[in-house]
Amino acid sequence: MIDRGLAGALARLFAGRSVAGLGDGRGEYRRLILSTGLTTHYDAYDGAPNIYNITGGQVTISLLRLLWAGIVLVVVSACVQVQ
Repeated sequence: MIDRGLAGALARLFAGRSVAGLGDGRGEYRRLILSTGLTTHYDAYDGAPNIYNITGGQVTISLLRLLWAGIVLVVVSACVQVQ
């Protein structure tokens, strides 16, 4: 179940910024946050095997030891667990 209110609140929190989402699953929150037009960019990552194919390329497999080399600057950090 997707919490649309939470997605809207996160979109406002990230307004005008690029987002790197870790543990993004199938990318539902990515889609909702991007649909607001408030964020400039959203890269979604998840550790599930074959996640790139499952999501049609919307979510990329994450190998955290390699991922950090591509993140230059983090302005805001938020940790949210949704079940």
